[in-house]
Amino acid sequence: SCAPERQHFQEMRSHCDQGMEALEVQQCSFGDFIRQKCILLEEVENLGSKIASANRTDVLSEPDRAAEWHAVQKSACLLEAVRDETNLDDAAAEACATDRPYPLTFDYHEQTLYNERHGESLACTNNPGYGFRGLTHPGETSADYHSQHYALSFADDVPPYSFCGAETPAAMVDPPAVEVETAGEEVTVETSRHEVIFSYEFVDGFVWAEFDLPEEFAGQEVEVSTVGLTTGDTVLEEPCGNDDYGGMLQSQCTTAVAAGAKVAVRPYNLGSEFSGEVRVTLVGAATTTTTTTTTTTTAAPLLGELAPIVKDTLVAEIHPSRHYEVSFVVVPEGLQPDWASLVHITRGENCCHEGTRLPGVWFHEHSTRLHVRAGRYGEGNDGCDPDEALPMNQETKVTVRVADSVIKVSFNDTVACEKGTFSQPTDVEGSVKVYAADPWHWPAIGKLGQLVYTPLDG
Repeated sequence: SCAPERQHFQEMRSHCDQGMEALEVQQCSFGDFIRQKCILLEEVENLGSKIASANRTDVLSEPDRAAEWHAVQKSACLLEAVRDETNLDDAAAEACATDRPYPLTFDYHEQTLYNERHGESLACTNNPGYGFRGLTHPGETSADYHSQHYALSFADDVPPYSFCGAETPAAMVDPPAVEVETAGEEVTVETSRHEVIFSYEFVDGFVWAEFDLPEEFAGQEVEVSTVGLTTGDTVLEEPCGNDDYGGMLQSQCTTAVAAGAKVAVRPYNLGSEFSGEVRVTLVGAATTTTTTTTTTTTAAPLLGELAPIVKDTLVAEIHPSRHYEVSFVVVPEGLQPDWASLVHITRGENCCHEGTRLPGVWFHEHSTRLHVRAGRYGEGNDGCDPDEALPMNQETKVTVRVADSVIKVSFNDTVACEKGTFSQPTDVEGSVKVYAADPWHWPAIGKLGQLVYTPLDG
């Protein structure tokens, strides 16, 4: 049977696919870097050409500055001649000004620029040296593999290499929400009711009939009522505090009672000798158990499943919140020599004004330790960098939360860093861009997904 060999082939192909995917991410980043370098070189050379041209109004022209300097020196020579009472004709004035040469010259760095643009390996052309030869495997057998050359494109409307994929324009969105509803009911329960019927035999009204208040009523506000089963009214001596003077006779009251309190009653007919029964009813405060309908709002992800991190990937444009939570899952697979971008939410700039980092998250150079920045009033580049580096080739959920005057950075829901300087977080009007990764830094090497932005301002 060929089953073992086929399984081994499929396992090796999967292993090669993973390695090729990581390699292609780095190749795409390289292509982006070369194209960006060439754009900057062209901008520098265009600016140099403008500065070298005379009579320009859009830039500070170097010939114009030199001519203005010469004219000022010629005027100074004439003024000095007047001061010294000497004759100075135009030729002499010109010679005097020429002896005072323009002291500043614009350094065009011509040789440096030439080397950057025209070196054998760094030419901003369709140089074969920028290409890669890779294998493709559209089928199920090793015979389906073939070699293909990928050339770097300098066109603005296509990715650097065909395997990099084109960027999808981002749509303006308000972070959507998924509502989870829990049904409930309201139940009212009367929990404490007690009735005592006791016999008494009073002699001249000086002997009270009393009993201890049941423990279930302690600490509550209790309604006490009596019904005398004789011809005389009953009087609540305790806990109502009645006596038989000044019209303060009553057979019921509502009062708060303490633990260990007693209930004492006696007939109103003082001086009589009789016996009978008194019914005492105690009713505690009714309790209400309420289960209400609740709605939990959870923001939907701006990015779904894990995917390779690519520079200048605009995910969405959203309306931000002063207080927010941003979470994502990342799998580091390599290191970059400089700041490596993961997620960057900004109104359109890299740094460091308010609204340019809401937040921004990078790896430190040559590390998987996070650099987390979030703007606040007076400081657009504040933040909190955890000491712990993320593990390579493992998923880590990263959460950045700005709320209650604090920024917190958590790994897998465990706080790794917090800082209490965010009593006035940035308030941005309009929309902001969500990048993963941004256009200003190296992209982090690895995969990123499950990117969620949750506004917390209600």
